[in-house]
Amino acid sequence: MVIYKRHIFILITIIGVFACNVSFAQNFSLWQLSGNTSRSFNIISGGSVDFRINSLNKYNEGVEYADWTKLEINIDDLGQDDIWELQFKANTQNIIGDGDNDLDLDYISLVARKEGGNGNQIEIPLEDDFVTLTEGDGEGDISKIVYITYRCGKYGDKKLLGEPFGYYVVDLVFRVLITEK
Repeated sequence: MVIYKRHIFILITIIGVFACNVSFAQNFSLWQLSGNTSRSFNIISGGSVDFRINSLNKYNEGVEYADWTKLEINIDDLGQDDIWELQFKANTQNIIGDGDNDLDLDYISLVARKEGGNGNQIEIPLEDDFVTLTEGDGEGDISKIVYITYRCGKYGDKKLLGEPFGYYVVDLVFRVLITEK
């Protein structure tokens, strides 16, 4: 019996976005004012993810890149009744494949970890609407480092075995919101 190697390449390009819908590709700072509160957001490392699924084990078990992206979130003068939320979404309704082969978004999931603690590390599948990945509170000036883990073919029953091989792409959009508790 001959087993042919199939390759699935999924590229995730991370695009940072704030409430004013301005997007940037890598390191950037944008100040969004809400009263006296401003925030900036930087992608320190891991601006894109390239899943290489090239073995039977990876098709069955999926692939994980732990703490791949490192984000810095800075908020000036956060109010005592406010929280910040790091949200994300896919920029398309599917993971776009070459040819006519697309995959559902929930083949990819994300987990966030704040530096200095594990906190609430919940695996969240990719969607085309904004979903909160992590959040925090505090009063005054806030500076947080957030690490993001990416998983492909590991969420629930979403295994890649049986899916067409090819090159797949999906863009992610991140934003930081400040809301009341």
